[in-house]
Amino acid sequence: MKTILKHLMIIGILLTASLAQAAAPTPEMKQALKEFIEVQNLEQAWIIIIENAAKNGSEEVVKGAMRKLESSSSLSEVERTRIKNVILEMTPTIANEVTAFHKNLDVKTMVTEMIEAIYPKYYNVQEIRDLTMFYGSMAFRKTAIFGREIATESAITGESKSVLWRRYDSKFTPQETKQKLEFASSAIGLRQNAIGAKVNAECLDFFYNRTTPELIKIADRYGEVLAKRLNP
Repeated sequence: MKTILKHLMIIGILLTASLAQAAAPTPEMKQALKEFIEVQNLEQAWIIIIENAAKNGSEEVVKGAMRKLESSSSLSEVERTRIKNVILEMTPTIANEVTAFHKNLDVKTMVTEMIEAIYPKYYNVQEIRDLTMFYGSMAFRKTAIFGREIATESAITGESKSVLWRRYDSKFTPQETKQKLEFASSAIGLRQNAIGAKVNAECLDFFYNRTTPELIKIADRYGEVLAKRLNP
């Protein structure tokens, strides 16, 4: 029974992936990446990502447990009900511990190590500087702010994001619109559009790999508790 909780924790919270070890960045690259992190306030952005990961992972604990329970054909209905009740009873405690673990992460160090491990594999120093310059512009800052507003409005009203963006276009100055268009058609803009999603996915893999060992410990510990509760 111990493995039920361990498996559902791994399925619900972790994404397993192996990341290739990148060579240490040069001092010039490290400085460029430092400015890249600062201009986007990535530390704060990742705090929000981590909070969402903890919340979503905790919710998946119950869903994963129930799916695994339903697939266990050898259990009687009485046993199923008993296990279900124990899992539901334990879930808030597990969720609190998972959340506490995420909140205690050294986000600043993790973000620095993550960016230094991943971005030099895809961009050179000048490309990082070009991205930093655009991400520090008012044109990009407005794009990021409006993007969040549009996502919320679209979710509430059901209106398409493309339609909403056309209404928001008037909020950009002519210079900002020009800057956006020039970036989008530039070599680095086209490259970012082509590989940005892949780079972001690798950052998430880095995060999950970094947090996996401790979360498995939590799963093991509560697996033991679950086993004792069900087999006193």
